[in-house]
Amino acid sequence: MKRKLVLSICILTLLTGLMLPLKTDVALAAESATVKVVGTSGTKGDTVTVKVTVSSTVDMEMYTYDVTYDTEYLQYLSGDADSAEEGKLTVIKYEASGKSQTLSFKFKTLKVGDGLVKVSGATVCPSDPAYGDSLATTTSNGKVTIKAPYQASSDCKLKSLVVSEGTLSPAFSKDKTEYTVSVGGGCNKLGVTAVANDSKASVKVSGNKDLKEGENTVKITVTAENGDTKTYKIKVTRGKMSPTPTPTTGVTVNVNDTELILRDKISVEAPEDFEKGTFEYGDFTVECLKNLAGNLTVVEMSDGNLYVYNPENDSFYLYEETKGKANRYIFVQYPVTLTVPEGYYETTKTVEGKERKVYINAEESSYCILYMMNYAGESDWYQYDLKEQSIQRLNQEQADPTPTPIPTDTPTPTPTAVPTNTPTPVPTMTVAPTPTLELIAGRFTPKQALLGSLLAVVLFFVAMIVFLVLFLVEKNRHATEESADASDEESTSEAMADQSVTEDVYSKAVEEADEEMEYEQTIVNVDELTLGADVTSIMEGENTPRDEK
Repeated sequence: MKRKLVLSICILTLLTGLMLPLKTDVALAAESATVKVVGTSGTKGDTVTVKVTVSSTVDMEMYTYDVTYDTEYLQYLSGDADSAEEGKLTVIKYEASGKSQTLSFKFKTLKVGDGLVKVSGATVCPSDPAYGDSLATTTSNGKVTIKAPYQASSDCKLKSLVVSEGTLSPAFSKDKTEYTVSVGGGCNKLGVTAVANDSKASVKVSGNKDLKEGENTVKITVTAENGDTKTYKIKVTRGKMSPTPTPTTGVTVNVNDTELILRDKISVEAPEDFEKGTFEYGDFTVECLKNLAGNLTVVEMSDGNLYVYNPENDSFYLYEETKGKANRYIFVQYPVTLTVPEGYYETTKTVEGKERKVYINAEESSYCILYMMNYAGESDWYQYDLKEQSIQRLNQEQADPTPTPIPTDTPTPTPTAVPTNTPTPVPTMTVAPTPTLELIAGRFTPKQALLGSLLAVVLFFVAMIVFLVLFLVEKNRHATEESADASDEESTSEAMADQSVTEDVYSKAVEEADEEMEYEQTIVNVDELTLGADVTSIMEGENTPRDEK
């Protein structure tokens, strides 16, 4: 196990040493810098500020560049230039720091148009010499868009003039200011719709209510943005009043405190993507216009304008639309069940040349939101840019963010100790993952990476030496074990041989002892036989007569 661990560490060290130098070369070669002019806009005669940003992928030590500008449109006033001459500014910063710096230059606008501002001769030097004397630098030019000073409009003419009863004579022309019209005796009020030629002008109608029999004068006063006024007059001749007057058309409805008559037919051109249909209002059935989605009903009133019917509160409001870059939008009232996005409050702003009820989230904000419908019949909150006069759907995730819940401290229950036979855990060896090139590049500076590469090479050679030593030690251990095994076998053979000799000696000793015992027994037997013979002889001699002896 130990040998495997050491071998794994050696292999990982080898791979690390090989990867670090390669990644360092790539990181050193990829560093660069940019010098960019941030353009702006203003009105002729204003003072504008042009900014130039120097940014680098590594820390900077110094940078220099030239700024040239169109003297026909711009006049340099002050700023961060180290030297200035007509049409050219020079910047030299020897003690730069960080990866980005922005300098400002103030100009006076001289002429309506676009004043170009260019950057040239840019050089950016890194603080670390490992990246070389200078970085590869790209430049981006800009411009100052100069507009003419604003002048209030003097247009106080009408664009259109429509009456709810009778026919104007002569036909309307914005340059004609006097007209006549005859109405029936049952007409107590003449609806007048007057639209100013300039959206910034205001229109006021007077004398159109409580008409008397005979001649009446209705005045339409148009006030231009600069205060100029023009008055259009309509001489209205009312016929004899009927004891029981009856409306000649439709039903009377109230729209923004103005009584209008719902017309039976649509006489004006239908908006794009609208089709004619029928609309039942009370006991009346009139012609109407419906969008393709079928969720918007538009009718015509006696003032000649189209109105949207709101079924939620049984009311009507003026049909108005505007066009964005890629869509057409209709101003609609948001449903009663819908709430305004959090953080927004009601106010009035000029949108599409008319004061409208909108919602903003800051008093100085240049954006507001309105509830609108697109051509497909889809309604939603839309954001309107008051400066650029552009429209886009509101990002509800940013407008009404979901609050992040605040975590609460939950008391940790005290566990009840239950005696169990816990097996002893078996230790495991975890091998650290091999670092990738991107991870190494992100965690080391170029100097550290270079030193790391040298250290990795040294570690590689040390690992190889350790590996060879371990290999030789292992080889020597195997040789020692083989020698010991041979010695054990020889000792066993000698012991067996000694045992065999001992057994042979023992056998011979036993045989010799047996032979000696047999020999001694033989001697004993012989002695016994001799002794017996002697005894016999003696006994026989005693029985022999003495004479014979």
